[in-house]
Amino acid sequence: WGFVRAAAAISCSAIRLYILQLCSSSSCEHLCSAPGKELRAQGLNRIGNMLVPNSNYCLFEDWIMPLLDQMLEEQETQGTVWTPSKVIARFGQAINHPDSVYYWAWKHNIPVFCPALTDGSIGDMLFFHSYKNPGLIIDLVGDIRAINDSAMRAAPRRTGMIILGG
Repeated sequence: WGFVRAAAAISCSAIRLYILQLCSSSSCEHLCSAPGKELRAQGLNRIGNMLVPNSNYCLFEDWIMPLLDQMLEEQETQGTVWTPSKVIARFGQAINHPDSVYYWAWKHNIPVFCPALTDGSIGDMLFFHSYKNPGLIIDLVGDIRAINDSAMRAAPRRTGMIILGG
């Protein structure tokens, strides 16, 4: 962790998948060749190369909604400006599990940048929350500034990146 100053996720699929796995005692299964229609009939969802039971999404909703309520309260009472990386850090803090990369990123104050935080079920939860308890604001520009500022301050020839996903 000593060499890592930031991480980036192109979409929120990896974030969601780790949280879904940690919210459930049942493990996700690897992808099979069954068509989506058959999987849905069995109560399964395909995320990349994994199959996730519908029940994990219910557990995810039960986990994330109170967290979004707390974040809204902090925004209103403490003036917290939430960026996607701060949201992911809060997820890591709330996960509080050593098997989570987001827990370790939070623990070592390493921002995880994800410009597509609203992709998939995290976006769905933010959408539902906006009707149940409106007002939570996530500032995308704050992260754009932070990642670009970090790149501009990086030491020449001592900077590298690992790009995952696609």
